[in-house]
Amino acid sequence: ICLATADGGRGKGRIVLKHYAELSGLAFREIITRDDFLLLQKEADHFDMILIDLPGLPSKATLEEWSALYGLSTCENLSIHLVLNPYYSTKQFERFIEKYKSEQLASVIWTKLDEACTFGAILNMAFVSELPVSALSYGSGLKNSIAPATTEMIWRLLFMRKLPGGDIQP
Repeated sequence: ICLATADGGRGKGRIVLKHYAELSGLAFREIITRDDFLLLQKEADHFDMILIDLPGLPSKATLEEWSALYGLSTCENLSIHLVLNPYYSTKQFERFIEKYKSEQLASVIWTKLDEACTFGAILNMAFVSELPVSALSYGSGLKNSIAPATTEMIWRLLFMRKLPGGDIQP
């Protein structure tokens, strides 16, 4: 597995990701230019999976434009997973759908569930975006704080306020 970051402008996140890769014995790459991504593509056969942390996009940029600029749009086996938290406003979710719409967008990963007081956005986004929920993240640590999403887990979260780790949200 290779962890890569295309978010060269965000120092702390890049450093944390690099440190996590080192602690885990994973390869780490930085994608600053289109050429960096092309080099990573040439190395792809050496890895079972490459996970890329994409940058937050400037206000007028879209994921499709950014992917074309860096050459990701030509990558056949690329799946992009949008990471969201459930306490954004409805307008913000609408903006995310518009900004991150892409043929390569495969799913939504919901994070910071332990900080939310409502979870209806999870169902609303699944309906509006027509994207499945692939994972649920809860808790502050990296270990034991993310789970692959299941239908039962999502319904328990929505109706019983039960996080995947078993805690009940007040």
